[in-house]
Amino acid sequence: MGFFCQQCGECCSQMGDVFHIKDQKEGLVFLIYNQYTGEEYLVTIDPDKTQLFTQSAVAADEPLSCPFLRRDPVTGLALCTVHATKPDICRECGCWTMLILDSNGRRAGRLLGAGHFAADDPALHDLWADQIEDLEITDRNEWERKVRAILSREGYTVFV
Repeated sequence: MGFFCQQCGECCSQMGDVFHIKDQKEGLVFLIYNQYTGEEYLVTIDPDKTQLFTQSAVAADEPLSCPFLRRDPVTGLALCTVHATKPDICRECGCWTMLILDSNGRRAGRLLGAGHFAADDPALHDLWADQIEDLEITDRNEWERKVRAILSREGYTVFV
């Protein structure tokens, strides 16, 4: 199953609890420490994000974010400033397995696996509760086809 990233930054919004900068090496190379596993990683600020990293800080309203997360000042999109050298835990993060957009292309909801649904849109929340939540389809592909059909019929776009 694929994953379509919307650059919302949610996956990185609590990573400041996980990763701490242990040391700054020469230039924009950092030794970071995973406080849960004890692993250390060397990361380097991506050359195309140097200015963004040095001229802005983690957003004040995201104090627990990864120390390398920044917001694009024009679009507001979340950017990993160490994307090319980010740790494996970040590379493996698939965030949400289903992304649901409303008819205007805005995020309306997400699904983690087949169990945890989070709606940003009250109408989607109600639709999910009424027509999807209790679907008794055990085959994952068949379930996804049915969910896509229901959501599409109601004007949503689904990425999996």
